Amino acid sequence: MRGCDFNADGNLISLNTCCSPIIYDIKNRQNVKIKNQWSSESSFESFGGIFSGDDAYYAIIGDGLAIVNLKDTSQKVNSLDFGGVSEVLFFDQNKKLLVEGEYKLIIYDLQNEKRIAEFDGIKPSTYKMVMTKDENYVLCYNGNQEVLLLDLKTNDILFSRFSFSGNKWFVLDNENNFQGDQRAWEMLKEYSSKN
Repeated sequence: MRGCDFNADGNLISLNTCCSPIIYDIKNRQNVKIKNQWSSESSFESFGGIFSGDDAYYAIIGDGLAIVNLKDTSQKVNSLDFGGVSEVLFFDQNKKLLVEGEYKLIIYDLQNEKRIAEFDGIKPSTYKMVMTKDENYVLCYNGNQEVLLLDLKTNDILFSRFSFSGNKWFVLDNENNFQGDQRAWEMLKEYSSKN
């Protein structure tokens, strides 16, 4: 998620001013008009957004998620019911989204407008996501306690790594096999019961 971003060809800039996204066309020196951008059904507090790699879409991120079709801005803004969203990545030739929000990771198909996969119970929220160049894997981390490796072709979590103070850590693979410090496992159970 970004408060300010260029699109792929550098002709558009997204700006987030006072919790409201603006897309500015540098070449034509004007704001891009977006149909129903501020209608009640698609309006929410925004923290920024991101362009798809092919410049076909712009994802507005914040207390909700809305997708703007940049090829035809006269189309209705597609508001998706994902609650608070922290991070979004476009992948699979910009046909899919990986969305993080409200303790979930969601894979969303933009063409068919449906959720493909959902990973629940991920705590704490606010992940950063890094995708491999071939878009087969994504590493998700929250900078605190949890790192996940997702296979985007099979929609599987390949492993989860949990880290605690004192360099205590453990890894669970996709079959929940445990490796690491037993005290870290106990600390996670204690942490999970409190949150």
